[in-house]
Amino acid sequence: MKKIMLSLVAMAAFTAAIAQNDVKKTPGFALQFTLNDFKTPVSLRAGGVAAAVRSEEWKNAKEMSSGVALSYIQGLNDHVDFVASLAGSISEVEVPNKRSNGNRFFLLEASATANVKLLTDDYCFTPFITLGAGATKYKSYFSAFIPVGLGLQFKLGSESFIMVNSQYRIPVTDNGVYNLYHAIGFAQTMERKVAPVAEVPAMPVQ
Repeated sequence: MKKIMLSLVAMAAFTAAIAQNDVKKTPGFALQFTLNDFKTPVSLRAGGVAAAVRSEEWKNAKEMSSGVALSYIQGLNDHVDFVASLAGSISEVEVPNKRSNGNRFFLLEASATANVKLLTDDYCFTPFITLGAGATKYKSYFSAFIPVGLGLQFKLGSESFIMVNSQYRIPVTDNGVYNLYHAIGFAQTMERKVAPVAEVPAMPVQ
C-alpha cells in the first residue's frame, strides 16, 4: 500500500510540475450520487486483491450505502482542480472497538482534494488522480482519513462536465474505517470571461 501511495504522489507531483495556466477551470459546483463500500476493504486487507475479486463483494451494490454529495470546484491551474465536498448517507459503520447492533445511522463526510488531471479541460475525456484529506462524523464518533483515487471527467460543453470518481479512503484516527467511495455526478462551472479585443484605429488615406 505504501508503494502504491508513493507512486501516485510521484505521478501527481510530476503532472503538476508540467502544468500551465492556459485553460484553468473556473469556479463551480457539482452534485453527485455516491456509494460507500465498507465490505470490500475488509477482503482487500485480509487476502489482497485476489480475495476481494473472489468474494465479489465489490460489485454488490445492495451492500453499499447510497448518498449524495455537493462539491465546490475551482481550477488551480490547467492540470489541477481543487475540490471541497460535503457528503451524507445512511450507513452501517463498524467503528473499531465500539459495539454495533447492525443499524444504520447518518454518516457525514467532508473532504478537500486535488484532482490532478493527465489532460486539460480541452479534451472530451480527461482521467485524473485524486489526493487529499477528509473527516467524518458517525453518531458521536469523529475520524479523519486520506482519500486516494482515480476518476474520469467527461466534457459536455465549454463549462459542463460529468464526473466519475472512485476513492480508497485510508483512516488515520482510531475511530476511522477503511472504505471505498464511488461518486458520479454533474458539474457546472461559471462561464469563462473573454477579454474584449481592442480595435485598431484605421490609418488615414493619403
